[in-house]
Amino acid sequence: MVARCYLLEIFISHSHSDRGFVNILSLELINRGFYLWVDNYELEPNQTLDTSIHAAIEECSHFCMFYPRVQLILNGT
Repeated sequence: MVARCYLLEIFISHSHSDRGFVNILSLELINRGFYLWVDNYELEPNQTLDTSIHAAIEECSHFCMFYPRVQLILNGT
């Protein structure tokens, strides 16, 4: 087993409306030596989303959430 050596291990949560931005950001962070868990990259075909997300949150040292601006406006915040 090879040990992982990353600057940070980051779980990224986002809505589909932010996918384009998150993809660009993800590639930039990966190129800079960060490990990311993003559902559209890491989810295996035979895994359930809930199980995979819980395991990834436990493994990652940081959590980053992108909340759609439209949703914030609709919620009145």
